[in-house]
Amino acid sequence: MRSVYIGSSLLNADQVKEVITKFRAVNIQVTYDWTTHGRVTHEDDLKTYGMAEYRGVVECDVFFMIHPARNGTHVELGIALACNKPVVMVTIDGIEPKTFYYLNNVHRFNKVDDAFDFTVRMLT
Repeated sequence: MRSVYIGSSLLNADQVKEVITKFRAVNIQVTYDWTTHGRVTHEDDLKTYGMAEYRGVVECDVFFMIHPARNGTHVELGIALACNKPVVMVTIDGIEPKTFYYLNNVHRFNKVDDAFDFTVRMLT
């Protein structure tokens, strides 16, 4: 089974849950669903969930990123790029462009549905 990891801000948790449901409906595995725990602050939880998120990125076939994204998502993006994963990115107006958004393995879209359809085609 092919897989994705979805990186985004906690502020987008509801949208991420919808996208997770859509991927699972077409038999694409989500390597880790961080929306199940939300924000964590206890040190033990930070370690546990940090490793789970790290493994989720390392084990995925595609890193799917939805803006707005904050620091943690950009760390995940860095891990994905270092692992030479394809990145599918949903950008929004007003997002400051970063050099890493324009690498050859980064595919940018303005709409979640377009990014989703592209990812499904890549993985099937």
